[in-house]
Amino acid sequence: TENTPPSLIFVSSDDRLAPQSAIYFQALNAKKVSSALYIFPNGGHGWGFNADFKYHEEWKHLYLKWLKDIKIIE
Repeated sequence: TENTPPSLIFVSSDDRLAPQSAIYFQALNAKKVSSALYIFPNGGHGWGFNADFKYHEEWKHLYLKWLKDIKIIE
C-alpha cells in the first residue's frame, strides 16, 4: 500500500527469489513508495552481512547511501 515504509532490496541474480524481488519492487513503485533494488551478478541467497560476499563493500556503500538519501542518517 501507499503506507509501506521505504524499502531497500538487495538480491543476487543467481538467487531463486530475485524474480519475486523485482515484482515487489514494481509494486512499490506503483504505489509511489520510496524504494531501491540492487541486483548483484552472483552470490546466491543469504549472504547478508557475510564479509566473504564478493560485493560486501559495495553493498555496505549502497546501504549507507540509501539511508542518507531517505534521510535516516546524515
